[in-house]
Amino acid sequence: MPVRPGLLVALPLAAIGALALYALESDYALLRARQGEAALGALGGIDGAARAAAARMAGEAVRRIAAADRPEALRGIVLGGAVEFVVLHRAGRRVFPPEDAAGQLVPERDKLAALSGVLASARAGLSPTAPAWAWVAGQDGGTLLHCVRDAAATDVCVLLNAAGLRAVLADALAAVRRGVEPWSLSLVDPDGRAVDDLPAGPPVLPLGVLPLGGPLRGWRAEARLSPDATVGNPPVLTLAAVLLPLLTSWLLLARQAQRAQRAALADTRRRAGISAQLSHELRTPLANLRLYAGLIRRRAADADAVRGYCTVIELETDRLGRLVDNAVAFARDDVPPADGRGAALVLAVPDAVVRDAVERLRTLCEEAGCPVTVRAAAPHPFRFDGAAVAQILTNLLDNARKYAPGCAVEVVTRIERAAGADRLVLEVRDHGPGVPRGQHARVFDPAVRAGAAGAGFGLGLAVVRRLARAGGGEARVEDAHPGARFVAWIRLHPADADPVDADPADAGEEPSCVS
Repeated sequence: MPVRPGLLVALPLAAIGALALYALESDYALLRARQGEAALGALGGIDGAARAAAARMAGEAVRRIAAADRPEALRGIVLGGAVEFVVLHRAGRRVFPPEDAAGQLVPERDKLAALSGVLASARAGLSPTAPAWAWVAGQDGGTLLHCVRDAAATDVCVLLNAAGLRAVLADALAAVRRGVEPWSLSLVDPDGRAVDDLPAGPPVLPLGVLPLGGPLRGWRAEARLSPDATVGNPPVLTLAAVLLPLLTSWLLLARQAQRAQRAALADTRRRAGISAQLSHELRTPLANLRLYAGLIRRRAADADAVRGYCTVIELETDRLGRLVDNAVAFARDDVPPADGRGAALVLAVPDAVVRDAVERLRTLCEEAGCPVTVRAAAPHPFRFDGAAVAQILTNLLDNARKYAPGCAVEVVTRIERAAGADRLVLEVRDHGPGVPRGQHARVFDPAVRAGAAGAGFGLGLAVVRRLARAGGGEARVEDAHPGARFVAWIRLHPADADPVDADPADAGEEPSCVS
């Protein structure tokens, strides 16, 4: 591919612009890296200060509750706003709110019902040395539930006042913020709400995030950096902005020339491979023509036999012409529809189409020492692409003849119901050396080379898969021990379905174009 002269100017300019942007971004990246290392210490300070503040608030509330000995006193603590709710158990019996529903206020009954699950979970693991914490979400912002148990088996669970908790944490955050002016530090609860708003100003860039532990498990501390902070441009980047564009443009030009050379070489190899595969695929119909021509010469006096041989020669001649069209279409990558639409549907009996295709190739197979047996189980008429079925079976039999000479071949047909539709399944099993397991996924690729002699699988199996997919089906290979079993299926349509091409005479003909 020739290189345009404009590239010699455009590429260096584009490289200079790209490196200038890179240098600018490097300023920010360097600043964020340096500030990020320093911010880790500040985030650790937030973690310790916030946890200590929450623990102090909960400890003071527990002490006040433990000192209250009557439900009225506990209600006074709740109504005073220090806490949102209190649950007190002594010796396994709930003291507050009273177990008797008649002694409970309506707000207490509703709160107890809403917190029953989290209370049971928190108390399940309590011990005198293991207090419990839980985050309780709410519409106006969540808060913390704290439960402790003393040596006398008294359980105190207190739901901290949400506004008071946020105020305490905001004070702890403000104390850490002093002296770290370049950063914006924040505390965020499990619901994504910040303890207080970030300072007003331009958008900020993330610098670091630290998950908190202890009573504030699920919270996170965030450090952010204003984008207007700058650092000096390293001299090496300034030098690179001048020298690297020229070097980059030369390297790109060399790379472009190398890629063009590789593409030309790959195209040459592809054309040579297609020519070799085409030559390989043409041998089958030519061999059949040669065989039947010899039979006509030996049995010229038998008019009936000669007529039958001539019929085969006519069909093989047609197939030879279509095979050339197929190879050309394959080389051009003309892929048929993969949903079965556009195929020529004919009304026919699948077993009849299969038997016709087998008989046409039986003599050639027997000459290779491959007697063919058929187990047919598709005796009812359907509308389907009979030409595709005949071509699939012909290619599979020819594949068995070439790669498993001297071995018997079995052909099996059956009807299956899948995804609400009938499908015709074709199986061709040989008793030869089989297909290496590592080649199962690649045997339908015409470019694959396999075997000790480097023999290729050719276009035949690639055409099988494309025809199967064009008929709404698929093709695969299985181990048969010994040998290999090739399985292909296409979709069948009911006999009373609207035909695309209802000429029964076309049922056994080859497809006019396979891609």
